[in-house]
Amino acid sequence: MNKKPSLILYVVLLVILIVASAVLYWKWPIFADFFVNQQNNSNIEVQPRYLSELPQELKNIKFTDKYQKEDYENAIKAEEDIRKNPDDYYNYNSAGFWWKGLGDITTVNKKLYFNRVIEIYSFAGKKFEDKKIYQPYQNLSNIYIILKEYDNAEKALKDAIILAPEVGDLYIRLADLYQNLMNAPSQKIIDLYESALHQESYQPDVIYPAYARYLCGISKDKEATEKTKLSCDIFKD
Repeated sequence: MNKKPSLILYVVLLVILIVASAVLYWKWPIFADFFVNQQNNSNIEVQPRYLSELPQELKNIKFTDKYQKEDYENAIKAEEDIRKNPDDYYNYNSAGFWWKGLGDITTVNKKLYFNRVIEIYSFAGKKFEDKKIYQPYQNLSNIYIILKEYDNAEKALKDAIILAPEVGDLYIRLADLYQNLMNAPSQKIIDLYESALHQESYQPDVIYPAYARYLCGISKDKEATEKTKLSCDIFKD
């Protein structure tokens, strides 16, 4: 009589073990995917709310030159304004402007100042993307061109175009970069101008003259004449 409950219990435990094994075998990939997804989500880069602290190398610098001193003081003030009001784009633009000015007129540690400009404009570009403020990326491209980092300059201009595809000057800047500094094939530049003309909203009075000049420069006179005529028609209207 005492053996029956033990046998039943044994059978029940065996069934539970088999079922549990089956669940683990068939369902484990789901659990694995869940944990992998959780890990991947934890690796997503989150845009920080505040600009990184001013590097120690840029603190308490003493200048004897009047203009360098003024630019430095203005840059420090702009950095302080960013801390006080981190949601005002003007403060970032001002800080980048003064650090760039300092980099332009100094003969030593130029890249130290330009690197801070890159930090500021890169941060501002991400921070104000929702507001479609493209100028940080445009300014960033200028710094990369100074540093001869043309691939980075190209990326910055493309980021600006994504935010403001209607701004004709951005396409012209990118076309100039391709033509004058990156030795890009002519078809790549033509495709760029054509993409500008196919935007839902664009600036034909800006694009057509620049496009025509480029076509004329590569001896595509017929196409250049066509674009020039279109440009003239726009100005007549």
